[in-house]
Amino acid sequence: MLNHHQELIEKFKTLSEEHANLANDYLSERDIRRNYQKAVDEQKQEAREHERQLEASSFVLALVDGDGAIFQDALLQAAGGDGGSEAASRLYHAIRNHVASLHSNSGSWPVMVQIYLSLDKLAMKLAQVGLLRSPSELRAFAQRFSVNQPLFSIIDVGQGKERADHKIKGKQNWSVTQSCIDTFREMLRTFSDNPTCRHIIFGGCHDAGYLLNLEQFKHNEMKAAQITLLETTPAYRGFADLSHFKRARFDTVFKCEPLPEATPSSFVATSNVFIPAASAPPPAQSPALFRTATNPSPRASVASPVANTPSSSSNGTGPEPNGDASWGMYSSTCLEL
Repeated sequence: MLNHHQELIEKFKTLSEEHANLANDYLSERDIRRNYQKAVDEQKQEAREHERQLEASSFVLALVDGDGAIFQDALLQAAGGDGGSEAASRLYHAIRNHVASLHSNSGSWPVMVQIYLSLDKLAMKLAQVGLLRSPSELRAFAQRFSVNQPLFSIIDVGQGKERADHKIKGKQNWSVTQSCIDTFREMLRTFSDNPTCRHIIFGGCHDAGYLLNLEQFKHNEMKAAQITLLETTPAYRGFADLSHFKRARFDTVFKCEPLPEATPSSFVATSNVFIPAASAPPPAQSPALFRTATNPSPRASVASPVANTPSSSSNGTGPEPNGDASWGMYSSTCLEL
């Protein structure tokens, strides 16, 4: 009997120790679980805060080659440069509607637009084909465009070599076209990896030189889905192979056909106006109409009203009357930030 009682006491002690150990394990596991749950809750809170900050700082970026994407005739010919303000308003709403069709929560995203062009050359060309009465009117147009929306800019990359590329990379002896392409490549690389840039609208489908810029996204469906190819004039055939990209046309903003050819005998350029060739004074070197400026002042004087002269359409573009490179080559000159 005594032995039996002793065995019971030993078993009780053993069970008590096991109970105590299990109780300690339970308390330890409970503490671990509570700490884990606390960490999960904190991470969820951080993720929600990160998402909130991401949403608050999200924006849409449009990069447009303004030497190839030409605004509608009626916008360019509006008196006093008012077409620039109307162009900005139309472009803003076109971008907003397009992005809303892709992202349901895009209503609060700011829209940033940067249009790169050679202001002097484009102004001269537009005046030669009758879309402007004077090249200076394009400056007024650009000023009104940039003032209408706080994040809209028309950036003049200048004409000739060195200027645009020197501004961007400090190099020299590069053409404006190449420096524009390099600029677009850097902008795409930078902003495609920026989580706050939710969508990019790329307006350069008229120039095959931009295909290499988009090659890195060709087989990355997630990246490609963040980019819309904006088509104005017929896109270069190589862009048709970029199947993963979105596409859009803003025909209320940009012309869908190339500029008509300029007639060499129709106008002769002077420093401020164009006059018939028959009565033109002896040739003289014209001063530069504009200087390269990334932020034209909205207080600059407004040009005189534009004559509402309809332009003739043509499927091709020809050489400028001053003997420079053909407009076909020039129109592929890209925009630079």
